[in-house]
Order: sequence, then structure tokens, then C-alpha cells
Amino acid sequence: QWATDYLESEFGGARAMVLNWGRDRVRAFIYLQADDSVFRSVSLHLDNGTVITDESYPYEFTVPLRSVDNHFDFYLSATTLDGDLERSGTLTLTRDGK
Repeated sequence: QWATDYLESEFGGARAMVLNWGRDRVRAFIYLQADDSVFRSVSLHLDNGTVITDESYPYEFTVPLRSVDNHFDFYLSATTLDGDLERSGTLTLTRDGK
């Protein structure tokens, strides 16, 4: 079970949730409500250094979660239409008791 299995951020209207389809099929799903009238591209930055970039709306990401993961930390960055780079704070989905 996840103590924090859903969260909302003001950054682009981001939403993150844990999708649990069984023992080895747990995923984090992150999407932004902001569209291509706001951002050119959006990147998901994982705490292991991995960066995943989505260059077209809808801006969404699905990341597998391991059964040993007690938390999922990430932040988002986005390039605006003017070419400026914006960044969210760190966001965390957490398991019960962790």
C-alpha cells in the first residue's frame, strides 16, 4: 500500500498517481494539465539521474516501480514557448510507514 498514492502540483497542473495492477505491475503515472499553449516540452527527472522528455502534448509519463521501492521522488522541468526553463520542486509518492 502507498501512503501517498496521489498528489497534485501547481506546476503545469501536474498530477501523479500510483497505478497498481498486481504484484509486479506497479507504475507511477504523471501528467500535466498544461498544454502546448504553455510549454514546448516537459521533462521528468528521476532521483537516479534519469531524464525522460515529452516534446508534445499531452505531457505524460509512466514509470515502473519496483516492489522494493519505498518512495518515488521526482521533479518536472519544462521549456516555455519563450524558451525559458521552469522547474517544479521535488515531489514524492510514498509507501505506508516509510
